[in-house]
Amino acid sequence: MSATESTESKPAESFETLMERLESRVAALEQGDLPLEQALKLFEEGIELTRSCHERLDSAEERIKVLTQGAVGVVEEDLL
Repeated sequence: MSATESTESKPAESFETLMERLESRVAALEQGDLPLEQALKLFEEGIELTRSCHERLDSAEERIKVLTQGAVGVVEEDLL
């Protein structure tokens, strides 16, 4: 089984869930009382969550662009 197959079998988390997980890692890191290794692990997880959130936002933006294309195929940027 490839890595792609294993991630596809898991249900996708909502954007809101990803943000909640990211916020909890940030809050734990902001306290500043974690051992270095645990702080690094949370930081790595936060980076991955940030990337996932950005991917979701980029995807949503693309969907909006498709939905707001004019009759001649020009994206009406002022609607974004």
